[in-house]
Amino acid sequence: SCVVVGDIGGTNARLQFWGPSGCVRRVYRPSSFTGLAPLLQKFLSEDEIANARPSGVVLAICGPIWNEGRSNDPNNVVMADNLRWPPQHTHELEEALGLAPYTMRFLNDFEAIGY
Repeated sequence: SCVVVGDIGGTNARLQFWGPSGCVRRVYRPSSFTGLAPLLQKFLSEDEIANARPSGVVLAICGPIWNEGRSNDPNNVVMADNLRWPPQHTHELEEALGLAPYTMRFLNDFEAIGY
């Protein structure tokens, strides 16, 4: 089993892939992407992890989280204003990345510090 964890800010997106063979880390500029799906697709296409599919994804996000779009699920986010991304929804990202439903979670970045 493998997982992706990350901190997605307005300036940097720091992602880590944890699997049986260890950890792969990358840093990207979110402003180079149109949303989380292309950013995560780029990360998941890196040579060391190109054939792996994570069983879970947890992202600390620089923005408020709310539950519009998936009833009773606080997994939708508007990113920092400087990115000008549309609202990001976990169920759409799971579908775009070929992940099972309810395998992706967003946390507010300040909330994530508490973990």
